[in-house]
Amino acid sequence: MESAESEGACRDLTGVIADQLPAGPGLAAWLSSVRVEELSGYDLAGVAGAYQRLESWAAAGKLAASAETVSRAAARDPKASVDEDGRPSHVTAAAGAELSLTLTQSHYTAMRLAHVACDLRWRLRATCAALTAGTIDKDRARLISEYLSVLNDDPTVTLHFQDSTPDISLPYITKNPTWEEDYQPGSPASTGQGVTVMILFVHLTPAQIAAARFPREGDTASISGVDYDIGRVGADREDGRTLYLRRRNQRFDR
Repeated sequence: MESAESEGACRDLTGVIADQLPAGPGLAAWLSSVRVEELSGYDLAGVAGAYQRLESWAAAGKLAASAETVSRAAARDPKASVDEDGRPSHVTAAAGAELSLTLTQSHYTAMRLAHVACDLRWRLRATCAALTAGTIDKDRARLISEYLSVLNDDPTVTLHFQDSTPDISLPYITKNPTWEEDYQPGSPASTGQGVTVMILFVHLTPAQIAAARFPREGDTASISGVDYDIGRVGADREDGRTLYLRRRNQRFDR
């Protein structure tokens, strides 16, 4: 904003303000008056980012409506069930057909969308919040959902130690999954190509830490039969420590 003021009072600040607004209807209304051919180079980048956040916000609304469609379709299906919070036992064929017709998609694409929608509403709420806020885009949200689809709802992590310490299994609290760039020597990132990897945060409480030796970097962990490398161990906090788990030998390209 200061740089905008330094360029003179006659400058159009539409792009500057759009870059600062949160994703939502207010941002959509503001962007509706933008004429990109009249913007400066600085403002173009801000407006492009604003449209990206708005697209993510709209995608979150689309997924929320799709999840509700799946829930209601399951409630009507005698072979399906719905939990108290509306979570369906599975995505029914009727839900896929309804979404396919509404969104003009193939049945396969509609079913894939339905699974992502249900994941973000009932399993990955922090990821859904990030999508709604425009922090991540819809492609990244989909990849997070597909990546974590191999994990069941059993909140247990098994820690494997390099030395002779027996394996231990502990309950954990997963924090919001995120993406980071892997810059290890010898990886494609070292040649200028970024390798996108999933980082899963697993939180262990002080009581759990006291029950067994805390793992170190180089040890491994498994959740629902999926192996992870312990890339980093968080510092001590009053509520425990955090493990940064990386899927072993896994690469993701957007």
